[in-house]
Amino acid sequence: MNVHLGDLEEYVQEKLARGGYGSAAEIIREALRKMRELETEEAIERRLETYVLKGIDQGPPEGVSVEEWDRRLESTRERMSHFVAEGLEQAERGELVSGDEAVTRIREKQQRRRRRTAG
Repeated sequence: MNVHLGDLEEYVQEKLARGGYGSAAEIIREALRKMRELETEEAIERRLETYVLKGIDQGPPEGVSVEEWDRRLESTRERMSHFVAEGLEQAERGELVSGDEAVTRIREKQQRRRRRTAG
């Protein structure tokens, strides 16, 4: 396969000159893997957003007043804003973890919570 990189050719050559890659093909493969990861992350976020919005649009469950529903929505929004702000502060302090590590931590937390509930 031949690929014309246009103005990106210079960038690839600079990456090769800096080292860490054995060929232009390695650079392009890594770029495509990153692109695929980004697309997957975006698809996950879109799906989660869809589910959340569907839940909100359905309104309160039976037996819950509109006022209580609105109060809980506002409370959830505040908590989410807090989580986002906390995450940004952690990022600024350099305390980020990989996505795999984050998923592992979340799953462990869920398992602990289930054990407490069941036991």
